[in-house]
Amino acid sequence: MATDDSAVNAHNWSAGPVLPLDARRAYFQFLTHLRKAHQVGLTWPVRTFTEFGTGTSLAICFCALFAGAKQYQGFDLLRHVDLKSQSKILDGIRALYAERGPALNDNGQIAFEFPRDIIPESVLVDTMSDDFYEDIKKNVETLAKGDQSEQIAYHAPYKEQIKGYFGSSDLIISTATLEHVDELEDLYSSFWSLLRSGGMMSHSIDLRSHGYLKPWNGEKLWNGHWLLDDIEWASITEGQAFSINRLPASQHLKMIVEQGFDLLFVQKRKFENKLAWKDLTRQFAWLPAEDIECSGLHAIAIKSIE
Repeated sequence: MATDDSAVNAHNWSAGPVLPLDARRAYFQFLTHLRKAHQVGLTWPVRTFTEFGTGTSLAICFCALFAGAKQYQGFDLLRHVDLKSQSKILDGIRALYAERGPALNDNGQIAFEFPRDIIPESVLVDTMSDDFYEDIKKNVETLAKGDQSEQIAYHAPYKEQIKGYFGSSDLIISTATLEHVDELEDLYSSFWSLLRSGGMMSHSIDLRSHGYLKPWNGEKLWNGHWLLDDIEWASITEGQAFSINRLPASQHLKMIVEQGFDLLFVQKRKFENKLAWKDLTRQFAWLPAEDIECSGLHAIAIKSIE
């Protein structure tokens, strides 16, 4: 298993609100997942690509289809996508692929060049055609009418519908989503059921407080959510539809392994930690130092071939 305990990159893991998902950011996110998964054995293109946590647009969907995936499945906790207003994001993603453009980080700097070694030119010749573009538009229009699409599936909320897709996915990704899921063991179990044998999942998880915290010596710390006991936590999150589960990196990795997955890659992003064990509420007093200073996690795992 590959590991990376490198320090945090300021553009991707600095404290602050998560930025809206636009074309360039989705392009960066998708290609980051793709490159990391390819490094540990993913063969691209895949037939069926799954995203958990679609956010406010189908931008990742368009990235996957233009890169060569045959089908897209999108699932989310709540319905955020307006299916009738996706044309601008579709055109933006198409333009980036047409240019074979580099992936830019949130500071507008080049993070890496277009991965020509992963996405073959023969695929792009087909997906950049006008016919392919029109097919995507028609499939989105079909979804917007409330009908089913063979190319694109989108379900939010997802819990009942996801069962109908078990055994169909080759690759699952999520970005800054799993920290919001309360029944996380059940979700990792669903990921196992979704994947075909040999399928992979790639998850980028933001472990910071998202503003749900208790000040420490007058400071609002990124890991201040581990200072709140259960009563304080219930009070601060009351009425919030989209809070966080407060699980540290070690718990995510434990659940993944317990479901039967083999970990292929683990990258932990670290941020300055000012807390000591005595500061933590009893519920989190067991956290090892490695968890207390881990502000983000990227994990890639495989459902081994039976």
